[in-house]
Amino acid sequence: MQAEYESLMDNKINTWTLVDEPEDQQVLPGKWVYKVKYGANGQVDTLKARYVAKGYAQIEDLDFFDTYAPTCKPETFRILLATAARKDLYLGQMDVKSAYLHSKIEEEIYLEQPEGFVKKASSGQKLVCKLNKSIYGLKQAAKNWYEALTSLLLKKGFKRSCNDYCLFVRKEENGTFSYSSGWSSDIVVAGATEEAINEIKSMLNENFKMDDRGDLNWFLGMQILLSHDKITVDQTKYIETVLQEFNMSDCKAVATPGEVNLKLVKSNEGKKLVDPKLYRSLVGSLLFIGKQTRPDILNIVNQLSRFLDKPDESHWKAAKRVLRYLKGTTDLRLTFLKNSSCDIVGDSDADWSGDLNDRKSTTGYYFKFEGNGGAISWDVKKQATVALSTAEAEYQAMAAAAQEAIYLRALLKEFPNGESDRYWRRQPILH
Repeated sequence: MQAEYESLMDNKINTWTLVDEPEDQQVLPGKWVYKVKYGANGQVDTLKARYVAKGYAQIEDLDFFDTYAPTCKPETFRILLATAARKDLYLGQMDVKSAYLHSKIEEEIYLEQPEGFVKKASSGQKLVCKLNKSIYGLKQAAKNWYEALTSLLLKKGFKRSCNDYCLFVRKEENGTFSYSSGWSSDIVVAGATEEAINEIKSMLNENFKMDDRGDLNWFLGMQILLSHDKITVDQTKYIETVLQEFNMSDCKAVATPGEVNLKLVKSNEGKKLVDPKLYRSLVGSLLFIGKQTRPDILNIVNQLSRFLDKPDESHWKAAKRVLRYLKGTTDLRLTFLKNSSCDIVGDSDADWSGDLNDRKSTTGYYFKFEGNGGAISWDVKKQATVALSTAEAEYQAMAAAAQEAIYLRALLKEFPNGESDRYWRRQPILH
């Protein structure tokens, strides 16, 4: 708490100015939030305390206007890793200390002083904080920080991607390219040389309070292992944490994430229900794993997510089976190899009339660099309309995959290769 308060009071940041409590303005309440951050080996990395505003008390069109801030897509991160593996790029990461405090705020907002550090005027009158910067908890804080980071990178020669607003690319003097991508306070940088990486880190350090994390190795709950011929990504530690949280650390492993031809249905009267909050917590954890590194479980997790309101024992049993499958496959990882192939291949499929509740079909697809190991994009979702034949279901799946192929094509053009459009010498193949 002391460290956080000193950061707030840093003259370079100038978070707030203490003023008399205004009579005609709302003063937002605030609170302390505590969090333990863990490293790649499960050890305690940081004990954090943060003073945040209770943004739910803000009034729209008075205390805030726009609140949207883009976040980097997982596909962009995986393409960046695949590109780094193929072109043998250096990868580094930076953590912005109190990121939101580096962005100015346009609205006039007052906040209570943090508990434990309250100061009064010499007359004994109550003082409040008139915010100069976007403190955590404000509805517009994320947007303001994104604009501050974007403004700096654009000034330093980076160009923002038109397809993912969190990806920035810059051409260096030697003809190579450097990349920067941000996830709130976490920033990944990639470049052809260590000098290029260090130059970007120095530039960020000069403008924001940064923590240099060295080479990219632990990011958003994923462990990244770098070597001269490949890059691997896994969530072993996160999976072990989930298994422990749901008392499945010593469970018996199974070979598949779901039973053969499993079809889950809605709960009927008389069926024993399970705690919805516990079920949602488990499905949310599985969904995060499936979206980030494990496409092999996403189909069954997609089915499980259809019963979040009223789960019964059959749904809970199916969810626990996914944990048993993960128990036996914790060492599986995405692998991006160093090779010369730039061609993308993809597959699409459909489960016709697979949902027994409404007879809608399910779409599934994935894309990867041919010969380059791990998948870069995948998804499983229930189709919006009822397909009247297998052909119609397959066409809907192919249409979804084609849309993703168009998006990947546009995104990959913004990962310059030193050659004219080599990534797309031929169209992506849909099997």
